[in-house]
Amino acid sequence: MSKKLDAYLEEISHFLSGRKEREEILAEIRSHILEKAEREFGEVTEEALEKVIAAYGPARRVAEEYLEGRPIIAPAYRIDVVSNCVSLVLIGLLLRQPFDNLFAIKVPDWLLPKIKVGLTVLLLFIAVMITIELIRNLVFLGRKKLAK
Repeated sequence: MSKKLDAYLEEISHFLSGRKEREEILAEIRSHILEKAEREFGEVTEEALEKVIAAYGPARRVAEEYLEGRPIIAPAYRIDVVSNCVSLVLIGLLLRQPFDNLFAIKVPDWLLPKIKVGLTVLLLFIAVMITIELIRNLVFLGRKKLAK
């Protein structure tokens, strides 16, 4: 029907993964959205669906409402934490490696220190960004754990 509605339901489905009633919940949400669009706008159009979806709210909140207080920590957050940790370890290992034999071709001696500094700065920047995302995910998971 609508790509926007399908994407919204797919996002909600992500938070409901592993639930036996997932398809039933998604069918109910689809029905509510379509009925509301028709009731408020007279017909179901892309614009009407977009407005109704915006009024429905974030997919995560909608999924939480349908699960009535049961925990809804999506597996993606746990995977993100693990992948962020692995990324930081790999960056740390890269930073410890000597840059002398890094290239397959001969690099001029005057250029090698500049490349080393550039790569080091880039890897440190990436490490900082990954660390920020890791902290954000850990705080989110911690808040969910405390809310139980």
